[in-house]
Amino acid sequence: MASLNLRLEKKYLDADVNLGVVARVQQTAGPGSATAETLEVVIPAGRYNSKRVEVPVGTYQIEARLPSGEVLRERREVGANENVDVVFQAGQSPHEWLSLQRLAGNVPSQQEFEGWLNNLATRAGEAAKRKNLLPSKSIHVDPEVLGTTATFLRGAHLRLQPAMASVASAASIISEWFSGAAAAAEQQLKSEADATPEFRLVDSDPARGEAHWDALATLSAWKAFEGGAQTSGRCSPDPPIDAGPITLWRIKQQPPPEQASRTYVPSRSFALSRRGVGVDVISLPVPWPLNTNFPPVPVEVLREAGIGTTGRTTLTVCDPQIGGLLLYLKNAKIGAASTVLAAAAEQGLIEELIEEKLRNPLAACAAAYVGLATLSGAEPPRWAPWLANVSNWFPWVPDGAIVHGAYLMKTATTQEDLDLASAAFVDAYRRGLPFYTAGVQQLMQGLYMFAGKSPEIAAMHKKVSAVALRVDAEQTFTVVTVDR
Repeated sequence: MASLNLRLEKKYLDADVNLGVVARVQQTAGPGSATAETLEVVIPAGRYNSKRVEVPVGTYQIEARLPSGEVLRERREVGANENVDVVFQAGQSPHEWLSLQRLAGNVPSQQEFEGWLNNLATRAGEAAKRKNLLPSKSIHVDPEVLGTTATFLRGAHLRLQPAMASVASAASIISEWFSGAAAAAEQQLKSEADATPEFRLVDSDPARGEAHWDALATLSAWKAFEGGAQTSGRCSPDPPIDAGPITLWRIKQQPPPEQASRTYVPSRSFALSRRGVGVDVISLPVPWPLNTNFPPVPVEVLREAGIGTTGRTTLTVCDPQIGGLLLYLKNAKIGAASTVLAAAAEQGLIEELIEEKLRNPLAACAAAYVGLATLSGAEPPRWAPWLANVSNWFPWVPDGAIVHGAYLMKTATTQEDLDLASAAFVDAYRRGLPFYTAGVQQLMQGLYMFAGKSPEIAAMHKKVSAVALRVDAEQTFTVVTVDR
């Protein structure tokens, strides 16, 4: 036998993400290669740790499928008793402080960004040539061309100002091309925006959870709700890091009380990022973890600003144990997320997540959402009995009641099971906005299934559906845009 030592090289993370990236190992030559099975493993992302995989002698094709959607490939020959290192090189981030965001797929690599700028410069030149534009201080493009290019910019998911000399000319063209439109848009925003801070963190009484649904229905209702919230005492943002129209806030958590127990009910914390005249409401997954034996993990909010109210706001949690699970859940890659979940189970982390050892109900809910999405077979999964505990022990977590209700609904064999599922979804609604986007979807579906049971549940479903239309469905954590 021999072995492969697999790792994704990723600099500038706060800590290696042990369950970081899903890799596929396929034997392509050597004894037994014709019938060899493809191995799905989870490898670390960072600088130091590796995943050891024992393999027979032969030639192997190894693929790393990153949360960003990229696929990296390496080919290795492995001899008898050899230990072969396989280190995948992730694309360099445009800035060191964007390393986690790069792994998550929220920003492109330096190389991709450079290619994007050069491509845009070519498009600008071709457009100018077609219009017979004379050299001037600015290039004027008709609305059709401007609209097409704005769409192209939006799809790029990044508008960093480049520092590379090789793309200086591209940056100049972009700056000239959009100077008029950008200035007009900026002036419009300034005239429409009120005194709302650019970014703030607030705490809300968890007993007011049910009020979230009405508050998020309209901008005026949200402003009234926000007026009753307090500046967060648990979380504080570091000074923002700006790179052109992209801004990153790193949020620090205060640890929970030393002897936090199941009776501890923290306030709900939200990050509020101004969007034009409206606001992005971001449900902060704190405290993470609840156990004071482990340090609070970094939470990052990245805002990608566009012209007017376009752009995206994302939240990323860098958990060194299950960070990969969160990143794949964010990109709706449930198959890869389930591979991470299985690896966590093999290491005993599921028990730690859902039982009392780590006491992190928010991480437990993430694991449960992935487990529910891939649930199959007649035998209940070993984590099923723990869902009721997650729901009952942490009444401030809507997602705990949601995963419990969803499991009961999926596996119901009696009317009593359905009644318990209905009660769980009603309880979740009253707890307020879920922490996870998957929770909003599951809650909406659950209430729909029981809407005929009572006018009250039908009204709940209607309100959740209205908020769901404002939720960015591609996020891991719930981000609601309230702009009207």
